[in-house]
Amino acid sequence: MTGAFTEVKTGRVLLGRLPSGSDLVAELEALCIRQSIDLATFTLQGAVSSVTWGVYDSTQQVYVTRTETSPCHIAVCTGNISLTSGTPFVLAQGVFCDQNGRSFGGRVFSETRLIAGEVELRELLGPPFDRDYDPETGMMLWQFTR
Repeated sequence: MTGAFTEVKTGRVLLGRLPSGSDLVAELEALCIRQSIDLATFTLQGAVSSVTWGVYDSTQQVYVTRTETSPCHIAVCTGNISLTSGTPFVLAQGVFCDQNGRSFGGRVFSETRLIAGEVELRELLGPPFDRDYDPETGMMLWQFTR
């Protein structure tokens, strides 16, 4: 299979602080619903009180998740937002550092609780497309209308 691409343009750029104690993924999805954003990229910095993260196991076609329940610094958190079944869906990747200097990372899941989170969200404008199940990889991937 060859790659699939579509051209988009940058719309609004939103800068903000997400509420302390909120779920990182759910809060970004709620922000997109409030702002009527269907497609975006984002970067986020701050700290979390707990993080649920995972690494994809391509053999089993599932994410193997873990939860860290002590405070961590967000070294890097970036991702994109697109639609799944007409609703904003956040795909976030993060690297976190614990208080002992240990770094770990992968895909960020709900139940990641923010201590502080500053976000830059870039709305993207272009043809609509959805994230849907891809049987080849077992992942939820962008499906472009050709």
